[in-house]
Amino acid sequence: MERLIQSQVCPLPEQILKLKWAGDYDGAMRAIDARLKRASLPRMLRERLTMERELLSRLARQFPFDRQQALAQITEHIPDFTQQEFDALEDQGAIDFLFVDGQKRYFESAYPMLLEWDRAYVLRAGNVQPVPRPIIADAIHAIEGQGELGYRIRMRVEMHIDDTAFCAGQTYRVHLPIPKPCAQQGNIEIVADSDAYIAPEDAPQRTAFFERTLQQNAPFVVEYEYDHIAKHMQGSNRPIYPNEPAPTPDDLAEIAPHLVFTPYLRDLAQELRGDLTDDVQIARACYDFVTQQVCYSYLRDYLLHDNVAEYTATCLKGDCGAQVLLLMALLRINGIPSRWQSGTNARPDSTGSHDWMLIYLAPYGWVLCDPSRGGGLYQAGDAQDGAFYFGNMDPYRMVANSQYMAPFDPPKTYLRNDPYDNQSGECETLERALRPGEIRTERTLLKFEKL
Repeated sequence: MERLIQSQVCPLPEQILKLKWAGDYDGAMRAIDARLKRASLPRMLRERLTMERELLSRLARQFPFDRQQALAQITEHIPDFTQQEFDALEDQGAIDFLFVDGQKRYFESAYPMLLEWDRAYVLRAGNVQPVPRPIIADAIHAIEGQGELGYRIRMRVEMHIDDTAFCAGQTYRVHLPIPKPCAQQGNIEIVADSDAYIAPEDAPQRTAFFERTLQQNAPFVVEYEYDHIAKHMQGSNRPIYPNEPAPTPDDLAEIAPHLVFTPYLRDLAQELRGDLTDDVQIARACYDFVTQQVCYSYLRDYLLHDNVAEYTATCLKGDCGAQVLLLMALLRINGIPSRWQSGTNARPDSTGSHDWMLIYLAPYGWVLCDPSRGGGLYQAGDAQDGAFYFGNMDPYRMVANSQYMAPFDPPKTYLRNDPYDNQSGECETLERALRPGEIRTERTLLKFEKL
């Protein structure tokens, strides 16, 4: 499965590419099948074409709306939104589209994308919640003043199978993300039913695994408790998180297909480095580019992109994971080690999926960094707190993943909904993987105590 995913670095034959972006998916499938019949097809090209058959089956599902439906989704919340605005935002790339059977179809999250693209739309929609949220600002100021801030957190996570996808007597295999020891996180306790398999603490994407034959539709549940302590980077002349393993060659390597050092990314990394020689200054220049030039935007599934890091650098938009991938690429090209981290935002006022990262900077050692959180603060006019997320982090996190595109233990049989990361869990039967609309994950914060 990993080779199939990595094969996305192989370009598609031009005929198939033209049919794909024209929205002629049936024609593209026929062209793929015709090529797959050739016995002498190069191995990687065969793998890419096999993978493309799966991608084509997923692509149109994420673009369900025609123009009037997309416009209606927005005007339901912003009544004075005009067609002229719609056209202008489409030209800017804020409203995403593709062609399906000759018709222009729009991304399923057209309205939520606007709220992230420009805060003015938040106000026009009547959402006047201040940015940043007070709890984030309070955490930043506490860490800056005290040097660290930590909490003991307990959370309950449930995966539910939608009734429309449930079949009595079917065997379901579920992976739910759970906390793993890392730089800022430890003292972990996992509570699950006796039939759950708990992956080792060093699993790069740690999960609780269930395999059950269900006669009635019932959720899969795990609870966990852990300490999470965020420390301040400034004022230290020694490693901040000495328990984090030392850098390895993997922390400077490419990860196909979404962290590949293309000529454009290499040139951009060199441009940002300029005449700088200090790693901290080089890393800050790369961070400033991502946080100040890339707008937060929901994306279609990463599986439906060829190289997310380059897409983010060319379109100058991307979600939290896309921004992390771009910053990791720029840093690694410049010889600065970086590591993926992801899991859950765990705040008293909200929980949700999120991605961030670590950067190795002497003399601080590994430091934490969250470009999308920092970028959101910059774009809200708060440059000081936006800069905080270069080298620092709030403690409202649960780290489940320390490596991008890592396998589960035990491995999943069918292609994951997200083969790269694991924030909300995955589910499959003995015959197929369940799609996102067929499952949902609920998180409940049970305890939140200051250490």
